[in-house]
Amino acid sequence: MTRKQRNIEQDKKIVMITGVTFFMVLIISFWLLNIKNTFQLDSTKVSENNFNWAEMKKGLNDITVETKKSIKEIKNLQQTASSSLPQTNQVEEKNIGLLKERLMNKVNN
Repeated sequence: MTRKQRNIEQDKKIVMITGVTFFMVLIISFWLLNIKNTFQLDSTKVSENNFNWAEMKKGLNDITVETKKSIKEIKNLQQTASSSLPQTNQVEEKNIGLLKERLMNKVNN
């Protein structure tokens, strides 16, 4: 290759590298501007969506009070139901007596 052709090749490389660098800088700058706008939008959304912890705590306290009341009512119902049922010993004795009678009837027949 002659010196002129080498210079042309070098010039082409320099133009290519310069063009690629220019577009890279252009793309990165737009990207950075977009990120800046994205963070600004997110920060305004966060300030709009403040979470009211005091209200949440009050709500949870109300729920726990209601749950405790329900548990006490269930315990009262259990005690009432268990007191109205016949004693298990009496039921078992009656069942044992019936079973003995059935066995005796089968053995005799």
